[in-house]
Amino acid sequence: MRRSFLLTLVVFVSTSAFAAQPGTVQGKIIFNGKTMPLSSVYAWKALDYDGKRVKTHLLLSAEKVPDAALADDFAKIDLGKAGKLHGVEVEFNAEGDIVSGTFYTDAKDGYFSASGMHNFEKKAMTPTSIEGRLSMEKEDDFGGVKYFYDAMFKTPIAPVHKAK
Repeated sequence: MRRSFLLTLVVFVSTSAFAAQPGTVQGKIIFNGKTMPLSSVYAWKALDYDGKRVKTHLLLSAEKVPDAALADDFAKIDLGKAGKLHGVEVEFNAEGDIVSGTFYTDAKDGYFSASGMHNFEKKAMTPTSIEGRLSMEKEDDFGGVKYFYDAMFKTPIAPVHKAK
């Protein structure tokens, strides 16, 4: 009994230690003509695959995202498949350039990756916060899914989560 309590406590502390604080966002995302207001924004730092470089993730979504799902790509995909996550996530390199993007939606297997169309108008970007406009110039199409987004946001950036 005591062992299961300690395991539960460790899991709770590990997941709650990651908790990205939501910021403010005003904007919209559109999938196949269905417009949804963006209501949640999250940002967090993560180590790159080599474990040496730090990257920054930014997620704009129409729904609140559970803390445990933020750093778990498969959990976000599952939320997208279930129609519980409609949003866009971009990844910034250490220089502040967008290097990748992922859209979450039930319109396409929960997600699809798309890069090259994301525009970031930086108002401020520090190691602990990010503010600006993230948008696309025009609607695009991926495998029959038409999509578009445009949003102004401001949010703190959670530090790199370190396993204990």
